[in-house]
Amino acid sequence: MFKSTFTVILVFTILFVYPVYAQEFVTDGLIGFWPLDSSTIDGGTVTDVFGENDGDAQGNPAKADGVINEGLEFDGAGARVELPKELMVGLESFTIECWFNYTDSGNWRWMFGGGPEWNHGVGCCIYSGSNIVRYHLKTDGGEFTDGNGSTALDPGEWYHIAYTYDGEMVRSYVNGEIDFERAHQGAVVIDTSVLAIGGGYFQNNEYFLGLLDEVRVYDRALEQDEVQKNMEATSNSMAVEPLDKLYETWGEIKTR
Repeated sequence: MFKSTFTVILVFTILFVYPVYAQEFVTDGLIGFWPLDSSTIDGGTVTDVFGENDGDAQGNPAKADGVINEGLEFDGAGARVELPKELMVGLESFTIECWFNYTDSGNWRWMFGGGPEWNHGVGCCIYSGSNIVRYHLKTDGGEFTDGNGSTALDPGEWYHIAYTYDGEMVRSYVNGEIDFERAHQGAVVIDTSVLAIGGGYFQNNEYFLGLLDEVRVYDRALEQDEVQKNMEATSNSMAVEPLDKLYETWGEIKTR
């Protein structure tokens, strides 16, 4: 009787506690997540808290306040976080997502790109001398480097961007609303040596100037409602952590 009652109480406790740790952002298809929090940065290593693609900080991006906890401030003069290009090579669909807050400048300001060569691959930036996003994509089915967004932005404001590709159509959302769409096909080709958060075409000194936070890459195109869910998230904690702890606790109780 005691054992049965205890089990009912435990199950009720699990069901009651679980919503507290319910996942606030989408993890289906997630292959890399860099929160850019100070707790996830050790020296020059910027931890991928979901996958195995830790970043290598170059040019000393500075810790700063972000949208969720901390973010990184990029100086527009070489600060970047380099990522292995193998993360995205060959993908037939993807989403690149982050929060950004850019400073006005006449230069190209890459939220996500790569180098040191000219960006023949995948990336998005604030178009030089403008306040719109430009999108780049190269696949084995073609290339474009003239994809201009339609949303007029203001320097010094935080924006959420989700750049998606489903193998047939490129769509990008700024603050959850369509900014750009274009038909395209093929698997991702990247001619640069590395991918980068905050940098693109290093040889031409094209680096982000401003703040970046909550960078995620998926191997599928998020739907608009999923983009909006991610934009509305107030925590970057992952449910698997507390659930693992709960599982371990249940194991300990059974042993005892």
